Amino acid sequence: MLDLEPLYRLVSLLPFECLQAGFMQQALVALILLAPMAATMGVQVVSFRMAFFSDAISHSAFAGVALGLIFSINPHVAMPVFGILVGLGIMAVQRNSALSSDTIIGVFFSAVMAFGLAVVSRDNAVARDLQQFLYGDILTITETDIRWLIGLWRHGRPFRYGATTACCTSA
Repeated sequence: MLDLEPLYRLVSLLPFECLQAGFMQQALVALILLAPMAATMGVQVVSFRMAFFSDAISHSAFAGVALGLIFSINPHVAMPVFGILVGLGIMAVQRNSALSSDTIIGVFFSAVMAFGLAVVSRDNAVARDLQQFLYGDILTITETDIRWLIGLWRHGRPFRYGATTACCTSA
């Protein structure tokens, strides 16, 4: 298993007293890993004119978490699975329809949000549990989460650079 201790020692060398706490070191390491990945994805989303698509997929997480809580499925699994299904649904309808992409995405976006609200309104306990997944706290990140981020960083690199150069050199 990947040893994260050298990263924490490096972060603790910064001249900020607050970074002496372990949870603050974990949060800073996570931010350092997340910021470049989010920026790269943001550039690709804008260059491919998919901002509304990414909005629809991110809001589908709401319904995915709600379904996971209702059916006692780990929301960390239900959320991405439901998001992938929504994305595939949008792509399938786009390929088989003469409607504009924005129209299809807008219908899916509205339907997923309405579905999520209907699921949440069934049970008050789900609404309370949902808050911790929708509004995360970077200070509660775990070492397992950081290892996932490192894995995404390592394995996502060819995609980031390949997609960016492909969109920019086609002209």
